[in-house]
Order: sequence, then C-alpha cells, then structure tokens
Amino acid sequence: MAPARLARFGRGITTDRHYCLRLYVWNAQLCEEFYLPCQVAEVAIRNAIHNTIARRFSARWFDNVAFTAKLVEKYRDEVLRIAAAQKAIRRGAFTEDHVIAELTFGFWVHLLTARYDQLLWQGGVFRSFPHNPTQLDREGVYRRVNQLRNFSNKVAHHFAIFDQRPVSEFKNLMDLVDMICPETAWLIRQLANPARVISARPRS
Repeated sequence: MAPARLARFGRGITTDRHYCLRLYVWNAQLCEEFYLPCQVAEVAIRNAIHNTIARRFSARWFDNVAFTAKLVEKYRDEVLRIAAAQKAIRRGAFTEDHVIAELTFGFWVHLLTARYDQLLWQGGVFRSFPHNPTQLDREGVYRRVNQLRNFSNKVAHHFAIFDQRPVSEFKNLMDLVDMICPETAWLIRQLANPARVISARPRS
C-alpha cells in the first residue's frame, strides 16, 4: 500500500499505519455497500429521463435530428457514436435499450441542466420524478442528481468516502429513487444497509 494513499485515511486522526490500514479496508467495505444502490439509482434516473425524451421525440430519439441537434457537441458525438456502434454490433436485434445502457451517466445528468428547459422540461420534471413530495423543480432535481453522480464516481474509484457524509449521501440517493419508483427504493433498502457498515468503523 502506497504511504501517500494510506495517509489519506489517517488525516487529522492518527499516524498509526495499522489503524490507517484498517480504515482503508473498512472504507472499501463501505464502498462495496454503496455500489449496488448507486448502480440501481443511476439506472432508475436514466430510464426516467429517457421516458421524458421518448414522449416527445419517440423511443429512438437518438435518430431524431430535432433532438440530437440541440445537444452540446460532446454529448451529440457520444450519442451518435454509440448508436452507430450498437447498430453495427446488434444488427437485427438492435433496440433503443442498447443505446440507453451504453450512454454515460454524465449524459443523463447533463439533460437536467437549464439548457434543456424548453426542449424537455417546459412542464416541469413531474413526468420523470412523479413521487416528488417537496415539489423540487428542475434545478433542484439537477443539483441532487449531480450530487449523486459525484458521490457515485468516488464509490466506483474506491476513493475515501467514510468522511464524505455517507449517511447524507445515502439519503439523497434514496430520495431520488423514491421520487421515481418507491418499489425500486424498497428493493434497495432490502439489498443494502450502509448504516450497518458505518457502525462497524474500526476503533483506534
């Protein structure tokens, strides 16, 4: 274990190398506990946003220039490249699901920015997030989804998350999924319990 990486886990706590190593292992377990919830949440969010696009531009919106022409170059290129590649690979078995699954989560988060207010969100975000008890507007949902994106990236790359308010991050994740599909949120709660892992933090 590189000393610089291990030192991250003792920052402001201790210089005890053995304790830092135990924190490192515990943090890895915490990331593991978050991995499935983050994955399910990202899928739920992308499907919710896809449904909104499909209502206006059809299920194969990636072939509709009225939509793709409105994307920033980075994401327009991503959509066109992935659609072309999947069509070549899948041939007669190709469906829109192959494109949806390949697009980065960053693409879906980007569609919640103010740039697409007129294109997608004139009527608000209720259709994508129908169980929204606090009536968050598009900007409010964007901030929370972008927060999830940042946290999910840390989880995926095994960064230290134990001191990054994981309880608050889990609540944000669950709130978002609850706004889309309470049944999916129920499933996540059956499969993961970050609080249990957090309570098992090693003692110095």
